[in-house]
Amino acid sequence: MIVSMAHYPTHNYFVSCAPGLEQLLAGELRTLRCRSVRPQRMGVLFKGTIKDGYRVCLWSRFASRVLLKIAQLDIVSDARFYNEVLQLPWETHLRPDGTLYITSIGSNEIFRNTQFINVRVKDAIVDRFRALKKKRPNITSKHPDLQLHVVMRKKYAQIFIDFASEPLHRRHYRAKEVQVVAPMKETLAAAVVTWGGWPRIAATGAPFVDFMCGSATLPIEAAMIAGDIAPGLLRKRWGFDRWVQHDKVAWERLVDEAQNRRERGLASIPPIYASDISPAHVNIARYGIRQVGLEDYITLSQDDFIEVTRPESSVPGMIALNPPYGERMLEKDELPPLYEYLRETLDGYWDGYRLALITPDQTISAHLGLSPIHTHPVLNGRIETNVYTYDL
Repeated sequence: MIVSMAHYPTHNYFVSCAPGLEQLLAGELRTLRCRSVRPQRMGVLFKGTIKDGYRVCLWSRFASRVLLKIAQLDIVSDARFYNEVLQLPWETHLRPDGTLYITSIGSNEIFRNTQFINVRVKDAIVDRFRALKKKRPNITSKHPDLQLHVVMRKKYAQIFIDFASEPLHRRHYRAKEVQVVAPMKETLAAAVVTWGGWPRIAATGAPFVDFMCGSATLPIEAAMIAGDIAPGLLRKRWGFDRWVQHDKVAWERLVDEAQNRRERGLASIPPIYASDISPAHVNIARYGIRQVGLEDYITLSQDDFIEVTRPESSVPGMIALNPPYGERMLEKDELPPLYEYLRETLDGYWDGYRLALITPDQTISAHLGLSPIHTHPVLNGRIETNVYTYDL
């Protein structure tokens, strides 16, 4: 079903993100021409067409999921809720022989667990298709045609279509089989380099350096930002692919535009250097860099950080680091010597550079002898951390 873009209605969206990224995401959505942008806890609301939702899926560097709201229902009783879900025009969203998956969060006095919510929504949808004397959709968690997300509050429930299908931090440039001990989510890496001022620094042609690169998430995200590369370009499957109202033509135009911008933007990527002392980490980093097609733009090496040389550049650049926390890499009593080596490495040799690093250790600034110009609290997985920005 292809709908004329001129007749696209405006929808309400909720774009989720990790705690701490709400303001970054809101600013990004405004640049993507979304309307009525309103930051919330762990996400941002906006209004837009289907094409706007597609654009956010393709281009957002900080979002986790893009959820299109299709209904808000009052919660009076179980029977009333079931009946209201039954009355929704599910045949305009899902084919009778399609597949469906439902997730939910929240509870109230009537719906005390998410499993019961999922079952009641599923029952209502299946019964509607049966009433229309058509085939009934099947339930599957593996690549469903329609993925729904239900948010249950005290007095109402909201039902969303999940456009992302899987979390948007999965850019699909990482190896699934082998990974570093403590990988950083791609969305968080994009936030670290953005908070550090990388978009402005990259525009000057100054270099980017990460000498504790692990799987090279920070350098890859930095290169994608500088090269105007859409973070969703490598994904092959989306939550709207088999949605009845999917506009394939509009989506393909957005992807073609993103491909063209990538081809033009590659020439704008400044020198980017990534290194790590671990040969295993370097191999993992090399795989990711190749997957995203940036092997000619990111210089990768195996080196101890104290041996990394400053790039030849007339303009000081940026260093971004995700040092060990003493959680999954190194022990806490091993961190002070590491910080001392890092302080000796930075002292004088990298003058003029901007440094951005993420750590839960609130003593790191004192260890490095630096005063942060910005501090942003954020979760790295379940670990409460801060992103510190310094001018060296």
